[in-house]
Amino acid sequence: YERKLAEGKSRKEALRAFKRRISDAVYRQLVVDAAKAGPGGQTRDDSSIPAWPAEP
Repeated sequence: YERKLAEGKSRKEALRAFKRRISDAVYRQLVVDAAKAGPGGQTRDDSSIPAWPAEP
């Protein structure tokens, strides 16, 4: 943000660039996480964990 202000951008333009960088980083992480996830959306195999606790 401050670098953009130093470049002569207005506060509004600098803030827009800052928000764009944040949204780009969030989107990149979403894409990485989606690539790691399996077809069901899970990131690991939980098939060995029962869906409900065993009866005592």
